[in-house]
Amino acid sequence: HSPGAAPSPSPQHPARIPPRPFPCAACGKSFRYLADLRVHERSHTGERPFPCPTLARGCPP
Repeated sequence: HSPGAAPSPSPQHPARIPPRPFPCAACGKSFRYLADLRVHERSHTGERPFPCPTLARGCPP
């Protein structure tokens, strides 16, 4: 590689992977931040944290 260039990852020196200490109990996907896990968990529960203004008015007959 050329001088001053960052070395590319190789099998002997893999790229540094940040830790992901928060795994999802439902699917096993891990997250770096607890808040990200909480948002992801809603994909399994179907929870919608904010009301939908369209549905709050009701549907036409």
